[in-house]
Amino acid sequence: MKRYLLFIITILCCTTLLAPSAFAGVEPYENFIKGAIKRNDTLLVKDEKFKNLKYDWNDITNISAKNTIAFRILDQHYMGNDFTCTVYLKVEYLTDPLQPAPLTKDIELKVNYSHIKGAKYKIVDSYSFTGAYWVRITVDNIYSPQFGNKVPPFFQLTGSIVVNRQYKFDTEARIRPNAIIIKGKTSAATGHTAALSGTSSKFTSFNTNSLNAVSSSGSGLVNGGAQLLLTWPNLGADEYDLEWTTAGQGNDEYTLIKQMAGDTAGAVNTAGLDGIFLHNASRVTLPGQSYLLSLVSTDTYILVRMRAVHYLAGGIRQLGDWDYQQDNGLYDVWHLGWYQQNLNWQYSAAFAEEGKKKEVVSYFDGSLRGRQTVTLNNTDNVAVVQENVFDEFGRPTASILPAPHKEAAGASPYLHYFTDYNQDNSGATYNSDDIAGPGGTCELNPAPLNTSFGASQYYSSSNPFKADNLYNYYIPDAEGYPISVTQYTADNTGRLKLQGGVGKTFQPGYTSPSKTTKYFYGKPEQWELDQLFGNDVGFAEHYLKNMVVDANGQVSISYVNASGKTIATALTGIAPPGMDSLASIVPATVQKIALLDSSKFSYNSSDLTISATTTYLASVPGKATLAFNIQKLIDHYPGGSPAICSNCYYDLTVKVLNDCNLPVDTRTMPIQIGDATANCNDSGLATDSVGVTFPFCCPCVIKVLV
Repeated sequence: MKRYLLFIITILCCTTLLAPSAFAGVEPYENFIKGAIKRNDTLLVKDEKFKNLKYDWNDITNISAKNTIAFRILDQHYMGNDFTCTVYLKVEYLTDPLQPAPLTKDIELKVNYSHIKGAKYKIVDSYSFTGAYWVRITVDNIYSPQFGNKVPPFFQLTGSIVVNRQYKFDTEARIRPNAIIIKGKTSAATGHTAALSGTSSKFTSFNTNSLNAVSSSGSGLVNGGAQLLLTWPNLGADEYDLEWTTAGQGNDEYTLIKQMAGDTAGAVNTAGLDGIFLHNASRVTLPGQSYLLSLVSTDTYILVRMRAVHYLAGGIRQLGDWDYQQDNGLYDVWHLGWYQQNLNWQYSAAFAEEGKKKEVVSYFDGSLRGRQTVTLNNTDNVAVVQENVFDEFGRPTASILPAPHKEAAGASPYLHYFTDYNQDNSGATYNSDDIAGPGGTCELNPAPLNTSFGASQYYSSSNPFKADNLYNYYIPDAEGYPISVTQYTADNTGRLKLQGGVGKTFQPGYTSPSKTTKYFYGKPEQWELDQLFGNDVGFAEHYLKNMVVDANGQVSISYVNASGKTIATALTGIAPPGMDSLASIVPATVQKIALLDSSKFSYNSSDLTISATTTYLASVPGKATLAFNIQKLIDHYPGGSPAICSNCYYDLTVKVLNDCNLPVDTRTMPIQIGDATANCNDSGLATDSVGVTFPFCCPCVIKVLV
C-alpha cells in the first residue's frame, strides 16, 4: 500500500510541475499532492525564472509574488462519517537568488466534514504569504481523531505562486516564430477527416513529437493539413501582435510574395511589405507564446508578421518592429492550396480578447442550401457539427441538433466537412426518405438516427464524452431522435402543417394525437369579426383565421388582415390536461353558424352539378349537427288542363373531411331531394341534417355536391 501511494504522488508532482509558458504579466505556478497524505511527504513549487540560467534575473522586474498553501477535502469521494483532520507543515522558501539558506515557517491547517444535512463544515483551509519564488513544503505530521495518523485518500495539499512581473523590452528584438504545419488524414474507422497533432494549450508549449507535422520550409502546399501552428520565445513583452493575410495572383506584389515563399527573394525591404498587409489583414493581440491558424482560403499564399508590445506608465503602448521571418531564416510565407475545392463552403470567424476565436464553416449543396455547419473555438478546442435535411422540394424538413465531435486519440480538431456524420440504422446518410417514414399516414413518421454516429450518439448512453466529466452523465438521451421535424401543407404554398421537437416523445406520428405544434388555416365568419371589431371591420372575405395547437394541446387563434398583419389573437378550446383554465372562461354554449350560402355554389355544366366547399376550424371536439335546406324546384308547363309539371329530382352529397382527408360525418350519402314522380304541389324547402363528430382541433373541409 505504501509503494502504491508513493507512486501516485510522484505522478501528480511530475504532471503538475509543467508551469505555463512565461509571458509578461501575471504568471501562476502550482503543484499539489493528493491521496493518503502521510508524514514526510514533500511538495515543491518554483518560479520558472528563479535561478534559471536561461533567464537573466536582473532583466526581470518583479512587481509582486503571492504565495498560498491550501489543504482541502476532495469532495468526489464518498464520506459517510463526520471527521476532522489537521496537517502540520514545515515551509521553506527563498525570496532572492542570492539568499544563502531558505527561510522557515511552521504552519497548521485544519479541515472538517459533517454529513448532517444543513451542517456547516470547513472543506478547505489555507495560509498565504508574499515574496517567495521557491517554496518547499514538508508534512511534519497529519492527524485525525477519527482516522489517526493513517488518513484515507480524501485530501489534497496544494502550493501556488502567482508572480506579477515585467521584462526588459527591446523594440528591435526579432520574434522569429517556429512554424509547424499540422497535417490531416482520413480516419478509416469513421470515414471522417481528422488531423494528427499533439497536446495544445493556450499557455503551455505544444508537444510536436506526436504531430504528423512538418517544419515549414516555405515551399510546397501546406494546407494538405489544415492548421498552422506558430510558437515563439518570450522576449520580455507584455503581449504580441500577430497579423496574417492571404494573397493570390491578383495581388500587386504577387511576384515578390512568390519569391519569398521559395526563398529566392534575397534581402527584402520590409517597409515595402507593409502594403501587402494594409487594409487586408487579420490581427490578434496575444499574451502567450503560441497560436494556431486555420488554413481556410482560396488564395495561393498566406503571409504572417509579428511584433512585440510593451506598456509604459499610463498605459501607453510601445510597439516593437514587425518581424517577417521564421526561426529558420525563411520568410513567414507559405504556399496554400484551395481549401476543400470540391465543396461549396463559406467561412466566418469572430474574435475576442487575447486571441480567442470562434470559426464557422458552412457547407452548401449544388442548389446552395446549407447542409452542414462546423464550428470550432480555440477555448474548448472541440468541433461542433450541425446538419439540416431537405425534402424532395428543397424545403428544410428537419434540423438535427448540433453535437461536439470527439476526435480519435492523439488527433486535433480542425475545420472540415464530416462525411456521413448522421446516419440511419442501415448505415446510410440520414435523408428525407428517413423523415417521411413508411408512408400511409397523415403525418410524417421519421425513423430514428443511428446512435453509433453523430448527434444521436452524443445524445445517448453511448456518448463518447461521458467519461470526460461527471456532469456529462446528465446529457439527456434523445432515444435516437435528436431532431426537429417540419411538415408542410400539401398545397404548394409552403405553409407549415406541423413542427415537432427533439426527443422521441415530440416526433410526429409517434402518438395520436402527436405532441407536435400543428398549424391550421381557414377563413373567419362575419359574425366573429363583427363581435370583435364592430361593423367597421369590413367584409370577412378580406381576412384569414389561423389556428395553432401546441404540443400540450393548447389552442390559439389569430386573425390576419389582407396585408398579412395580425389584428387579434386569443386562446380557445378546453384547458389541456394538467393545466388550469383561465378565470375568464365562460360556459360552453350552443351556437348556430352559417357556413355556406347560395352565393358560394358554382355550376358545372359538363357534369350537371352544383357544388360548394368551405373550411371550419373546430377548436373544441365533440358532436355537431350540419343542417341544410334546399329549395325544391318544379317546372310548370303553361296552359291546358290538367296541370302538367316536372319535378327536379337530384342527389345531395355532403362530405365532411378532416385535415387528413378522412370522413368525420355519420350520414349515408347521397340524400335524395325532390320527388321521383311528378307532383305539382311538392314545393318549398327541403330540410335535413348530417351528424358530425369533430375530432380535437381539426380543420374540417365541408364539401356539398348537388
